[in-house]
Amino acid sequence: HKYYIDMFSMFSEKLAISEILVCIGYGLGDFEINNKIFESFDPNKKILVVKRSKGNEEFYRNDNVIYFGNGKELKDLSISDIEELL
Repeated sequence: HKYYIDMFSMFSEKLAISEILVCIGYGLGDFEINNKIFESFDPNKKILVVKRSKGNEEFYRNDNVIYFGNGKELKDLSISDIEELL
């Protein structure tokens, strides 16, 4: 479908110009989306993943990925946490 081609294209374009990426509510299990992220997002820029449990996702093997969770919820994340992590 053209719709999905356009959406992935826009997603890649936005990733390429972003300074940081914060993933909240994304389970990290979609290979195609993860692939787009690592193809389009500058590996020298940081990705913050907010997720209650880390799991064994390959996503975390990238040096620019920072994890916040370990049983904590989004409501536990403060602005000072974000500043410290990034």
